[in-house]
Amino acid sequence: MNLASRLTIVSLTTFSAVVAVLCIIIISALLGLQLNSEAHNATHSKNIVNLMQTLDGVAHNHAVERGLTAGFLGNPTANRRQQVITQRGNADAAEQKLRETLNTFNDPSIKGLLQPLFGKLSQKTAIRKEVDNLNGQNAFNGYSQINAYSINAISMLRASITSPKQQAAIEQSIHLAWLKERAGQARGKINGILAQGTFNAVAQKDIQNYVTDMQTATTYLQNILPANELTAFNNIIRDQNSQNIAKVHQFIMNSAPGEFTDPPVDSSAWFAVATTQIGQVKGLLDGRWGYNVALANQIYNTANNHMYLLIGGAIGSLLLVIGINLSMVFGLKTQLRALMKKLAYVADSGDLSQPLALTGNNELTQVAISINRTHNSFKTMLDHVTQSVRASSSISGEFDEVSQEVMHDAQETQAHATSIAAAVEEMAQSSEELSGSAIETQKVSDALATQIKRTLKVNEEAQTSIDMLTTQMSVINEKANATAQQVNAINSILATINAVSEQTNLLALNAAIEAARAGEYGRGFAVVADEVRNLATRSKDSTEEIVNLLEALQSASEQVTHAVSDGQKSIDTSVEKVNQAKQIAEELQNEADVLNQQAIQFAAVSTQQSQVSKQIAKQTHQVLDAATRELAATKKIESIRQHFTQTGQELQNSVDSFKH
Repeated sequence: MNLASRLTIVSLTTFSAVVAVLCIIIISALLGLQLNSEAHNATHSKNIVNLMQTLDGVAHNHAVERGLTAGFLGNPTANRRQQVITQRGNADAAEQKLRETLNTFNDPSIKGLLQPLFGKLSQKTAIRKEVDNLNGQNAFNGYSQINAYSINAISMLRASITSPKQQAAIEQSIHLAWLKERAGQARGKINGILAQGTFNAVAQKDIQNYVTDMQTATTYLQNILPANELTAFNNIIRDQNSQNIAKVHQFIMNSAPGEFTDPPVDSSAWFAVATTQIGQVKGLLDGRWGYNVALANQIYNTANNHMYLLIGGAIGSLLLVIGINLSMVFGLKTQLRALMKKLAYVADSGDLSQPLALTGNNELTQVAISINRTHNSFKTMLDHVTQSVRASSSISGEFDEVSQEVMHDAQETQAHATSIAAAVEEMAQSSEELSGSAIETQKVSDALATQIKRTLKVNEEAQTSIDMLTTQMSVINEKANATAQQVNAINSILATINAVSEQTNLLALNAAIEAARAGEYGRGFAVVADEVRNLATRSKDSTEEIVNLLEALQSASEQVTHAVSDGQKSIDTSVEKVNQAKQIAEELQNEADVLNQQAIQFAAVSTQQSQVSKQIAKQTHQVLDAATRELAATKKIESIRQHFTQTGQELQNSVDSFKH
């Protein structure tokens, strides 16, 4: 016997509900872990973008300080000195903001990544002292290294971003930062050249390298910027200000090293012109950083929304499953209690008059209908048996009257046999007739005994038929139990299909959303896709099992129908046997009539023998013996009749124990 057959319907239903709830919890936990990882990555990306923006601020402010420092070293006026001092404060503020932002990170790898930059920043004080002493030998390279380390740190931090869209946007910002850095280097270098009015071959080579890098960055940006930013970028590099800057670049790269005169832009206007272009690029870069921050916030909010949806969906699914199963358990308990109460009442009281009434349209209702049909069939059988018993009682009463008459006649015959002892001799002929009548009477008595035996046999067969009917009722009960077990299995499988189908839909939805968002990087969602396929396979297997169980249920129903049909046949057989008993009783009555006629003839002969008593003296003992045997046979018939009556009464009592 398997485990399912040892449990009740309510226990199986509760067990299936617990399994469904556990499946929902496990799947929700797995999805929750994944979504929590995504939310963590989104938070990390958001913080990284803020750190990148802060690094860009460090690079920008030190680039401005580098340019102003170059102009001051080329022409150390008080005004230029004040500009340098003011910008130093801005650069220090940017560095302090970077340190504060870095303190929000607990990842030692990120702090280690910025250690080279902080090493360069620690050299800044020494460089500034040299500049204050008008010794700018290390100033330009020192500031350039700070900026290069800042931008390189941004590039390396980009690898920790998990969103491909975020990475692409950061890449655009990095190229804009490098373009701005090279433009700033060129601005500072040329600011010093224009202030001094001369340059050497090394400075000319540096300008050529800066311009080449700027052209390379421009080409990259024209290929990767979105349409609206690309239009703004092209407007910047093609406006009159950028054309004037390009003329200065060409003037220095095409001129021979040494002193020069009449540059396209004089030293007093150059820094402002170059700063205008850098400011335009800075504005575009700030827009990109703003987009990066907004995108990081969007990804963060999306991840949180998915988490909230998962929590809400899981809670809703749990409440739905629990509610459905509580409703099922309550309904099953109510119906099972009503069913068990009714069956116990029938078993205790034998009352079949009240049908079993269950509301609903489930399998238990169908079982109740089948039980009611069985009750109706059993009631019909009991009605037929009652009619048969009543008919047998009526026959027994008539048989009693006949038996009494036969016994009375037998006693009279014995009296006549005694009186003929003094019969006369001329009654010999009548004595022979009397003997023949006595013999005929014996035959009739034998025939009557035979008929009575047949009647008893028929009643025994009727009892056998009733036993067969009882057996059929047991078969019906077993088949009903089998049907209930099949129904239980179907309920369990249907609950599994519903729980799994709901989760399949949820997994499919999540997989579709995540795969669409991930694009070619959506390989990480393969686990979700596999889970969807596994759930779909389980749904298919459960559906096939339902088909098999339904076939088994149909087979059990057919067997119940056959058992009911067999029970009806048994009832019909009982009716037929009772009819046979009635027919036999009628034959017995006819035989009793014949016996009565023979007794009348016997009385007439006895009257004739009174005149010839002496002649029949020798035959008196023979007649007396025959009369004695007849009386004994009659008493035996009376005993059989009493037993028949007692058996019929017991059968009537058994039938009366059922109220129908």
